[in-house]
Amino acid sequence: MMPVATFCYSALAWHPLASKVTNLLSGDRSPRLLAQLRQAIRVRHYSRRTEEAYVFWVRRYVRFCGLRHPGELGPMELRVFLTALAERERLSAASQNQAASALVFLYERVLGRRLSSGVFDGVVRAKEG
Repeated sequence: MMPVATFCYSALAWHPLASKVTNLLSGDRSPRLLAQLRQAIRVRHYSRRTEEAYVFWVRRYVRFCGLRHPGELGPMELRVFLTALAERERLSAASQNQAASALVFLYERVLGRRLSSGVFDGVVRAKEG
């Protein structure tokens, strides 16, 4: 008797989504964004609390941007998000800095995109204290 996975693959080989099915069956699926983020944090031996905070801020950023992948977003969305934290959410400067650090880590260490030096120009800064 033929294994089910082999049967599914051979039955769908002609289908336009066959490569996706093959990747799912063979386990060649790339890790999801938050799994990649967690892995990058753990490889660098960051604390568990830092991991939790960074995952929180990345999730919030993705939701703020309409569930779009951060790889599709640019510096403008980053500035709008950080400004919204200060103006609409009235978060502290420390929280805004933590969010900025999480997003810099995401773009540079996880997505491999170097952020330009002026990426935070124009961001409304939260008030201290």
